[in-house]
Amino acid sequence: MHMEAGLVHNLLYSSDVTGVEIAGALKNVLAIAAGIVDGMDLGNNSMAALVAQGCSEIRWLATKMGGKAATITGLSGSGDIMLTCFVNLSRNRTLGVRLGRGESLDDILSSMNQVFKKLGPFLLGF
Repeated sequence: MHMEAGLVHNLLYSSDVTGVEIAGALKNVLAIAAGIVDGMDLGNNSMAALVAQGCSEIRWLATKMGGKAATITGLSGSGDIMLTCFVNLSRNRTLGVRLGRGESLDDILSSMNQVFKKLGPFLLGF
């Protein structure tokens, strides 16, 4: 732990590169889905069911690929998933909200930053 100007910093690390990478990638897909649920006003129960099932499936896949379940249930997994799925600053969640409200993917991508413009051809394939 490090203390600076009254703030306590506790650096956490993981040696589970596989688990961190899988959680980091799939939480973005889950955040888009969470945004769609929110954009369609499907309610808190639907959101809870989606995120709970999504976390379960991410944990299953990560462990099948050699990751550790504890990584997925920790900050680099569940913590990052919650932040990305529930905070309005998340670009992936915002994309989902706009899709859920009925905007076309082309319109959304043309109004968003370069990251999503590069993903456009990939997303249009689905």
